[in-house]
Amino acid sequence: MCRSICRRAERSVVPLVEKDEVDPAVQRYLNRLSDFFYVASRWSVEFDKVEEVPWVAHKKFYKCLFESYIF
Repeated sequence: MCRSICRRAERSVVPLVEKDEVDPAVQRYLNRLSDFFYVASRWSVEFDKVEEVPWVAHKKFYKCLFESYIF
């Protein structure tokens, strides 16, 4: 959850960096923080010997995804 919030903050900062309203270092920091959260979550799963449940997309997701493409 913390990674998704960090990614949202990173996306919010991008337009501000493009307008030179925020130092680009802020965007880099948020990106690295998101990377850290990802690695920390992977490490904690391994450390706690927890079995992960893989995410499987529902059929509706695939149907919606493929209908949006024009072949």
